[in-house]
Amino acid sequence: MFKNTMQSLPRWSLASGSLITLIIVCLILTPVISNQFVPLNDYPFHLARIVILADLSNPVYSEFYKAGSFLLPNMAMDMIAVPLATVVGAETASRIFVMLCLVVLLLGTMLLHNAVHKRFSPLPLLAVVFLFNGIFRYGFLNYIFGLGIALIAAAIWLNMKEGTRRVLIALILSLLLIMLHFAAFAVYAVIIGSCEIYNTYSRWKVDGAKTSVIKLCLSASPFLLAIFLFLLVSPTADVAGEGLSEKSFAFKAIGSIILGGLYSILTGIIWLDIITYSLLILIFALFFLKKRIKFSPSLFFAFSVMTIIYILLPPAIMGSQFADVRLGPAIALLLVASIDIKPNFTNSDRVIATFALLFSVLISVGVTKKWNEFDHEISIITRIFEKTETGSTVFSATAQPNTYLITDTNERREAWAPPLKHVASYAVLSAPRFVPMTFVDPTKQPLNVTNNYQTIKNFQTDNPRKTYTATELEKFILEISNQLTSSDWPKLENVYLFVAGFDRIKGDFNMPEIGSSAELTEFNNHALIKIK
Repeated sequence: MFKNTMQSLPRWSLASGSLITLIIVCLILTPVISNQFVPLNDYPFHLARIVILADLSNPVYSEFYKAGSFLLPNMAMDMIAVPLATVVGAETASRIFVMLCLVVLLLGTMLLHNAVHKRFSPLPLLAVVFLFNGIFRYGFLNYIFGLGIALIAAAIWLNMKEGTRRVLIALILSLLLIMLHFAAFAVYAVIIGSCEIYNTYSRWKVDGAKTSVIKLCLSASPFLLAIFLFLLVSPTADVAGEGLSEKSFAFKAIGSIILGGLYSILTGIIWLDIITYSLLILIFALFFLKKRIKFSPSLFFAFSVMTIIYILLPPAIMGSQFADVRLGPAIALLLVASIDIKPNFTNSDRVIATFALLFSVLISVGVTKKWNEFDHEISIITRIFEKTETGSTVFSATAQPNTYLITDTNERREAWAPPLKHVASYAVLSAPRFVPMTFVDPTKQPLNVTNNYQTIKNFQTDNPRKTYTATELEKFILEISNQLTSSDWPKLENVYLFVAGFDRIKGDFNMPEIGSSAELTEFNNHALIKIK
């Protein structure tokens, strides 16, 4: 019966496969299209940066911010969304970029799969399961977009013949990837390096030692040259070793390796993850037992090398956190790209295509529903920010738990429902304002705080002040009040403090302690306090 049902489905072909792929793309883009606010942890400050860069000539913004260097290895969103913002506006441009992140991940997996298996197969469509992964949910968008481009670049390399032309194109793509995100370039280099090492080993007896070594060195040349140019011109090169210490290279606990890798590829929606991953494992297990699966040896070797690197890599490098677990989605997509169904089983293609569509529908419905809930709460917060004056300064504090990748407790899951760590950056959406917490770093972003306001930025840091007790919140407010009257800070007008999760501590909060000039507005478990 199952066999007859499968045979009744359309045969997998270029036409039917292209239509199915288009439907899947529409489904995965639905959550982004149907929600104004994309509930990714770091998205608020990404969007705020695009808003400011697109309108930096505004006298309010130019008072607080200045343009920085664009020769940085973390520029994907800025390179695309800022020019696009002049046409469609910063908010729409940023959401388009989020959609591009999802599309290039899927497209990159499909092209890489095609490059090694030499056929248009439905199997890489199963990559849809890994698109809304933990690294994407954290809002590491520059890396996610760069990862998709890295997979596409690897496919281009594998489709080209050996020679100078391939080396030159690889150099151009390497430089582009470094600008998109250095970790994406590293993924590209590991994939190509692994494939070339495997191919060299396979041809060693035929080509001879000398020829094999020369070919390997030639293949490595564009990547080494790209790294040299990066170290020569980029401001980020000065912090390339930041975060490294003797402890960085200590062996990580097996539990953290397994859990970190697992949570890096989950959607964070429990029922959805259970269903999709159970079905995915079942599909591969059945096809493996029926001997219908084949592997690309070179790409499977690249998958193995990437896995070893993930195990050994320190969590922090080049000033960035989550350096190791960022590889989780790359490893998963590499595994998908390395596998194919043997072409003599025509019904297998129909089965895979059907399940890819099923996964896409489940993920689209599940993520859209969850994001709709989050969108409502975030909208309430942004409407409160609209009541603050143009040119005002908005500090940030939080009584909510911090967001962690491994959400193995109720408290950690609650922190993602929705993630509000950087939501104060949305204050710039309705009018130019100064949000000191908005993440700007001369070695990571092309936007910097002006010298006059750097002390205020340093005071707030890149994160909200943790005020888990009413006493800590009162202390923070008094610190701001004292600084406003000191000579250390430039003069600020209309100063506010946004407090996420104020309902957790409001029972012990004492307004008289912070002076009669402060005005408290409570809304939806949060608070906005006007200090001046």
